[in-house]
Amino acid sequence: MMNITRNMLNKDFKYLLTADLISSFGSNMTNVALTMYIFKISDSLLTASLFPLVSILPKLLLTPFMNRIKIKGSYRTFFSIGEIVAGLIMISLIWIKSVPALLIFYAIFSFVFFILEMYRAEYLKVISNDETIYKMQSVSRTMNVFIKIIGPLAAGYILSCFSVETIYITDFITYIIAALVILKINKEEKMIVNTEKYEKEIKQEKTKRMKRTKLLNSNSHIYIGTTAISFIGGITSLLTLSYIINFLKAGEDSYGILMALMSGGATIGSMLVNVKHLKEHKEIYSPFGIMLSGVLLLTVMFRPGIVPLGIILFVSGIISSFVMTIYAIEIYTMYTREEIKGKYAFFTLLIDSSTAGSKPSAGILEKYFGSIISIVIMGITFIGFSVVNFFLRRIKE
Repeated sequence: MMNITRNMLNKDFKYLLTADLISSFGSNMTNVALTMYIFKISDSLLTASLFPLVSILPKLLLTPFMNRIKIKGSYRTFFSIGEIVAGLIMISLIWIKSVPALLIFYAIFSFVFFILEMYRAEYLKVISNDETIYKMQSVSRTMNVFIKIIGPLAAGYILSCFSVETIYITDFITYIIAALVILKINKEEKMIVNTEKYEKEIKQEKTKRMKRTKLLNSNSHIYIGTTAISFIGGITSLLTLSYIINFLKAGEDSYGILMALMSGGATIGSMLVNVKHLKEHKEIYSPFGIMLSGVLLLTVMFRPGIVPLGIILFVSGIISSFVMTIYAIEIYTMYTREEIKGKYAFFTLLIDSSTAGSKPSAGILEKYFGSIISIVIMGITFIGFSVVNFFLRRIKE
C-alpha cells in the first residue's frame, strides 16, 4: 500500500510540475511582452517599469493574510478553475489598449497567479516528506530556470514576427492546457479547513517542527539569506552589463551569452541538492558557497575577459542556485502544512522585492563608484554575509 501511495504521489507531482511549467511559460511571455509593448506605445521606460511593480503588489498585500485564507474543495478543482480564470484574463487583453486598463488587468492576473502559486506550495507540502522534498524542489527549480530562459526568448520571437495579441492567444492556450493537465491529479486530496480531520495532523507536524528548532527566530537565516542573495545578485547582474559594455567593449549579445551561462550554472546548482554529502552538510556548504561567490566577484580587479568572466558567472550561478534551493527546501521542512502558504508567500515576496530593489541600487552604485569598484563592493558584501549566514545557522543549532 505504501508503494502504491508513493507512486500515486509521484504521479501527482509530475502532473503538478507539468501544469506549473506550462502556465509559468505563459506568465514569463506575458511579463516580457507587456513590458516591451508598453514601452513601445508610451515611449517611456518609467511607464514600462510599472509592470514589475504591479506584479509585486498582490504579493505585498496578500502575504500577511495568506494563512488566514481558507478555501474548501479539492486542490484539483481549485487549480483547474484558477488556470482557466488566468487564461480568460489574458485573452481579454486583446481588447484593452490603454495603459491604465492594462495595469489593472495585469494586477488582477498577478493576484490570481500568486494565489495559485501559494496553493501549489501547500499541495507540494501535502505530497512530499523531508526526504522527497529535496528531489521535488530540485527538479521544480531546475525546470523553472529553464522556463525563465525560453519564455523571454519565445516572447521576443513572437513579437518580432507577429503581434502582442498573438502572445495573449498563446498564453490563453497554455493556461487551458495547464488546467487540463491538473485534472489528472488525485481528486480526493482536499484543501485545509478547520475540521477535526486535520487537527491531529497539524498538531503532529508542529510537534515535529519544535523538535527541530528551539528558538522562535531559528529560521531567520532563510529570510535574511534569501534577501541578501537576491539583492546582491540583482545588483551584480546589472553591473556586469556595464562592465561588458564600458570595459570589455563588447555588445549586448555577449551579455546575453554570459547570462545564459549563469542560468546554465543555476540548473546544475539546483540539482546538486540531491547529492547526499552536500545535503547532509548544507549548514557548512551554504555559507562557504556564498563566500566563494564573493571571492569570485573580487577577481574583477584583474579585468577578466569574456571567457574568464563566463566561467566566473557559471560557477556563481551554480552556487547561488544551490543555496537558494536549500532555503526553499528548508521552508518546507521547517513549517507545517497549515503555515506553508504564508511562509512561502513571504519567501517569494522577499525574492521579488529584493530583486526589484536591486536594479536602481545598481544604477546608483555604478554612477558613484563605477562598475568595477561596485562589483568589488558586492564581492566584499557577499563575503561578509557568508560569515553572518554561518553564525545564524549556528544560533539555530
